[in-house]
Amino acid sequence: MIHINKPFKDYAAEVAVNQSLLKIFRECPAKYIHALQNPREDSPAFAKGRLWHTAVLEPTKLDTEYQVLCEQTKDRLLYEARAMGSKATEFSKRLKTYQLWRDSLPNSDVITEEELSAATTARSMLYKGKFKEAIDSGIAEASFFNEYEAEAGTLKVKGRFDLWCEETGEIWDLKTTRDASPHGFGRLAWSYGYVFQAGYYRLLCELEGKAFKGFNIVAIETEPPYLFGCYSVESQASRWGAEMARAALERLAYCTENNDWPGYGSGYLELPAYAMKEISEDLETLPDLPDPF
Repeated sequence: MIHINKPFKDYAAEVAVNQSLLKIFRECPAKYIHALQNPREDSPAFAKGRLWHTAVLEPTKLDTEYQVLCEQTKDRLLYEARAMGSKATEFSKRLKTYQLWRDSLPNSDVITEEELSAATTARSMLYKGKFKEAIDSGIAEASFFNEYEAEAGTLKVKGRFDLWCEETGEIWDLKTTRDASPHGFGRLAWSYGYVFQAGYYRLLCELEGKAFKGFNIVAIETEPPYLFGCYSVESQASRWGAEMARAALERLAYCTENNDWPGYGSGYLELPAYAMKEISEDLETLPDLPDPF
C-alpha cells in the first residue's frame, strides 16, 4: 500500500521494519532488538536533515512545521520577561516568556534565521537539471507499506521515499553530508549502507508491483558554498542490496519466531584485507624455517 501526504509522525508510528532497523539487524540481531525497544533520541544532525528535506522537497510546509526565533522575537520575549519582573539583561532560552512561547508551538520546531537561510539556499542550489524535473513531476515523501512472506513467518515492512517518480520508476534520496565529492561520498555511501538502502527500496517496489528503474542520491554539503553531487547507484549494486535485504528479512523472521537475538558470537579475528596482504608479503620474505608452534 502506498500513502501520499502521510505525515512523518504517522508514518513513524506504524510498527514495521524499515531499512534503518534492518541495517542494524544485519550488523547484529542483539543490537536490533535493543534499538527496537529503545528508539533513538533526536540529534542536531537529524534535526538539520529534516529541515533541509522539508526546504528542498516540501517547501510549502516550512511555515507550518517550523518557527523562526528571529532577533525581533528575542527582543519581544526579553521585554515581556522584564515586564514580568525578570532582571535579565539579554535574551536566554531560560526566560519564562520563551518557555511559554515555545509551549504555544507544540507542533513546530524552532530554528534560527541562519538555519532557515542555509536550508533555503540548499533548495536554490539543487532546484535545477534532472533533479528539478524529478521534484516537479515526482511525489515527495511517499510512504510504502507491505508484508514480506518469509519462510519463518510474515513481516510488516515499510519505507519512505524522499522522492518517487512512478512514471520513470526512479527513486531520489537527499543526503546532507560533510563531503559530497565523488570519491569522498562514495566511501561514506558504502559505510552508511546507502547501497543496501537502494536494494531495500527496490524490494519494496517489487512487493508493491511497481517498476524500479534506478536509485539516485543527491548529496549536498552542509557548509558553504553548499557543493553537491548527483549519483546513481548501479543496477548490479541495487540488485545486491535487494538480495541482502531478502536474506536479512528471512533471518529476522526466524529470530522473531524463536525470540532468539544472538550477539557477535566467536570465531577467527577478522582482519582487513590490507592487513592480510601485509602479513602474506612479510611471510614471503622470512627464512623457510619450521613453525615452532
